[in-house]
Amino acid sequence: MPSAAAIASTAVAVAGLAIASYLEPPAPELWEEGEEAEPSEG
Repeated sequence: MPSAAAIASTAVAVAGLAIASYLEPPAPELWEEGEEAEPSEG
């Protein structure tokens, strides 16, 4: 049985993604820049 921390963390992540995609339209340009601003940097 997974720990309460793991369950809470997963629940928060899932809820955050669901709320974010529900309230605001998906903007890959915005969050893709944050994670991989320049994939080919040298």
